Amino acid sequence: MKTMKTVIVSVFATLLLLAQTTVIADDLPDVSHDGFLLIRGTGVKAVSMKPRADLSGYDRVAILDTYVTFHKKWQRDHNRDAMGLEGRVSDDEMRKEAPVQ
Repeated sequence: MKTMKTVIVSVFATLLLLAQTTVIADDLPDVSHDGFLLIRGTGVKAVSMKPRADLSGYDRVAILDTYVTFHKKWQRDHNRDAMGLEGRVSDDEMRKEAPVQ
């Protein structure tokens, strides 16, 4: 009985994750603010590419994690200039996004 419950919960979680990924991909614009084109049907959450980019000279391409750093007082400066509470960046958000350099 416990195994069946685990299977049902796992299937439900997987379906929920797939639905969320579809919604995220559907909400993205076809062209980003910096001119990158959204490539659909790749099997991953989102892939964008520069128009006329030519990768034919490569056998493989590695997609790596992105790392972000902020200068030491960025959060303070940003929050000082932010209008309203929704534009502010919390300490938790800063720890989650990037280490201080």
